Amino acid sequence: MKKTDLFLSGMICLLLITGKGFTAAGQSGQQLFEQRCASCHALDKVLVGPALGHVDERRPMDWIIKFVHAPHTMIQGGDKTAAELYAKFNPVVMPDHPDLSDGDIRNIVDYIKSATRQLASAPGNPIKRPAMAMPAYRPLTGKDRWFFFSLGGFILVLIGVLVLAVDVKAYAKKQEASSD
Repeated sequence: MKKTDLFLSGMICLLLITGKGFTAAGQSGQQLFEQRCASCHALDKVLVGPALGHVDERRPMDWIIKFVHAPHTMIQGGDKTAAELYAKFNPVVMPDHPDLSDGDIRNIVDYIKSATRQLASAPGNPIKRPAMAMPAYRPLTGKDRWFFFSLGGFILVLIGVLVLAVDVKAYAKKQEASSD
């Protein structure tokens, strides 16, 4: 047997004997997300817990790390955001993950950011923001007077048609009554 084979066999035996198996160390953010988060969270919809797409834009990284490590502690400690999440998803409380390192949580958030970008670029996906779905999109402003004038004109014409229809109906009833 080669030394490397002997070393690998010894490591496998050690892992099996200690029962620890493989830990979070060395796993990618995607693997960690799939193992630890995906059963309760999706990127673009609420499952058991909130959707995690754009979580990095809603919460600071320090808060995310503290919350993932000990959500119970943050809720009981009076953290307003943690308490709001608990109230919204009551009675389900996210389990503590003290075994995840800060780096593991950052890797998960990096994966979420990357997966959210990929999901947003997929055609017809609901997570898209308007500017991403239609690059030339911009909300209406006061500079768009032609639109408002056209809309107002259409409404006036519609009102005129309705008034005319009522007058025609009244005239028809009057004619009917006078012929009797």
